[in-house]
Amino acid sequence: MSMAQAVAQRRMGFFNVTDEGVFNAPDIVMSIIDGVMITRCSHNPVTGIIVYKGFHPAFDPLTPSEPVPQYSAIFDGKVRTWRRVGFGGGA
Repeated sequence: MSMAQAVAQRRMGFFNVTDEGVFNAPDIVMSIIDGVMITRCSHNPVTGIIVYKGFHPAFDPLTPSEPVPQYSAIFDGKVRTWRRVGFGGGA
């Protein structure tokens, strides 16, 4: 699926990355972000969490009234898939 199709189908989601991950495992963080068209990002320096919002072909399609879900990356050295884990991300 192309990114244009993902956007048209509203395949949108939130996901988090920690400061610890950025500084201690940047290659893993890059593999998580790879392929996501990021539309919003916010960082909380107190919690050390970066919240991303974006489109990805593997995210579930949403209706216009549906809340944007939270996802978790499932990977083994490289992101293999995304798992829907809840709603909202606060970004």
